Amino acid sequence: MTLLLDLPAELLSNVISNLPDNTVFETRLTCRELEKAALPTFGKRFFRKRGFLLTSLSLGMLKQVAQHDDLRKYVQHVWFNPDMYNGIVVKCSPVFAARVMFHNDNNSKQLQWTSEESKAPWEAYRACKADYQRTTDLGRLTEELATIFRLLPNIQTIGMRRGQDYNPYGWSVYERQIGEDPRMLGDHHPSQPLQRLSTPSILLIAICNALASSNVEVHRLYTDAIEIDNIKPEQLSQDTLNKACRGLLYLEINSIKGMLERQNSSDGNYLVLDQKQEWGSGLIRLFKATKQLKEIGLQIFSNKFQGHKLAPDPRNPRSWQETFPYMCLRNISQSFEVSTLTRVKLEKVATSPSILEALLQPSKATLSSLKLRDIRLISEQEQERPWEPMFIFLKNSCPQLSYIFINNPSYEHGGVSFVENPVVQQDPYLPHNTGNFTLSNSLRRQVLVTEAVDVTLEATGIGHVANRLDQAISSHWYQRPIVSFPMDDGLWYTDTSDEEW
Repeated sequence: MTLLLDLPAELLSNVISNLPDNTVFETRLTCRELEKAALPTFGKRFFRKRGFLLTSLSLGMLKQVAQHDDLRKYVQHVWFNPDMYNGIVVKCSPVFAARVMFHNDNNSKQLQWTSEESKAPWEAYRACKADYQRTTDLGRLTEELATIFRLLPNIQTIGMRRGQDYNPYGWSVYERQIGEDPRMLGDHHPSQPLQRLSTPSILLIAICNALASSNVEVHRLYTDAIEIDNIKPEQLSQDTLNKACRGLLYLEINSIKGMLERQNSSDGNYLVLDQKQEWGSGLIRLFKATKQLKEIGLQIFSNKFQGHKLAPDPRNPRSWQETFPYMCLRNISQSFEVSTLTRVKLEKVATSPSILEALLQPSKATLSSLKLRDIRLISEQEQERPWEPMFIFLKNSCPQLSYIFINNPSYEHGGVSFVENPVVQQDPYLPHNTGNFTLSNSLRRQVLVTEAVDVTLEATGIGHVANRLDQAISSHWYQRPIVSFPMDDGLWYTDTSDEEW
C-alpha cells in the first residue's frame, strides 16, 4: 500500500493543488512534509493577488509576507483600497450611541454613553481613523511601500480598488470592532472645495516614488479617481515617472478635475490649473514616461460627481468643447506618441472625431482591440454624422483590429444606434440651426424608440470587424434622446492580469 507521503514531491504537490481551500489549510497543519508540499498551492491561491487597506494592521501583514523567504516569491499582484469609512456617519458615533448632558453651572456639554459597550466601537473607530491618517502621510507611505516593493521579487501589477465587491486584508477586523464595514462607500462627493489631494492621488505619488527609489519594475498599473493634473512636479517629477513607469505594458487611469481650494494652492500640496491649455498636463507627463505601453484604459471626469451626460449649457451643444474631459483629450492627442498600443479602452468622455482619431493614429498598425463606452462625439464644422469618419478610419486604417466593442455612443444632441432598417421621422424638437452650422435633413431624423434599438456594436475577428464597421458606416442613426440599456460589465471589466506578455 502506497502512503501519501511516499509519493514523489512533484506528484504530492499536484494532488494538493486539486484540494479545496479548507482542506489545503488542514493539510498544511498535518506535518512538515505536507506543509512544504502544499506551499506552492497555498502561495498561488492566497498571495499571488491580494488587496490591502491603508492601515498599519493591513500594511503590516503585507510587510510580513514580503519578509517571508517563501511566500514573498508568490506575490505578483498587489492592490490597495485607498479609503476607510469614506463619508459614512457610523452608527457607533455619539449621534446614535450617546446623549449630550448639560451642566447647570456653566452650561458646558458632556457626552454620556448609554453603556460601556456602546462606547467601545466609537473609540475603536477613532483609533482606526487616526491610524489611517498616520499611514497615509505621504512620506511615511512612500517609505513603507519602497521597503515592501524591494522585497517582492516577482511583483508585476499594482492597483487600486474600492467597494464591497473586493476583500482587502483586515476589513473584517475593523467591521467586528466598529460594527460598520470600512469598505462601504458613502457620500464621497464634497460640496465644498478640498484643501488637500485625495487619498488615491497621494497613493499614486507614493507608489511611483517607491517604485523609482526601490528600482522595481512593474508591468501593470491601475488607479482609482485621481487628480493627476493637480499633483506638483516636485512631488512627482518627470524623472521619477520615467523610472517608475519604464516597464509598464498596461495602464488604466481614472482622472478627475480636482475640487481644490484656490486660495491655499500656493502653499498647499497641490496645483490649481486655470488655463485650459494646461488641462491634461499630468496625464501627458505620465504617458511620456511609458515607452512600451501595450494596453491603456482611460476615464476623464470634470469633477468627483463623475457625470458625463449633461452639457454645461443645455442651450449650446458646443459647450461640450469647453469641458475638462474634452480639453484634456484634445491636449493629450496633440502630444500622444505611444505607437505600441494593441488594446485601448476609453469611456465617458466628450470629444471630436479628429481628436479621437489623433489619439489612435500612432498605434493604428498595432491596434487589435478597441472598447468605447459612453463616448460622445461632437460634430466639427459642417460635419453632420460625427461617428461616420471614425468608423471609416477604423475600417481602412487599422488592419489588425480583431475585436471592437462600442456601447452607448452619442453625439451633441442625443444618442446613436445601429439599426439596419429603422422607422424614421422628422424630429420636431431639434433646431434647424445650432451655432454656426445648419443640420441637414439626414441628421434631423430620429429612430423611433417604439422599436428595438441596438446601441451596441460588437464584433470579433478581423474579417467580422471589417464587415461590421462597413455596415455601421451606412446604418448608424442619430436620435433624441439618448437611449441606453444595462450592459454586462463582464464585457467591459475584463481582468487580463493573468496574461503572459
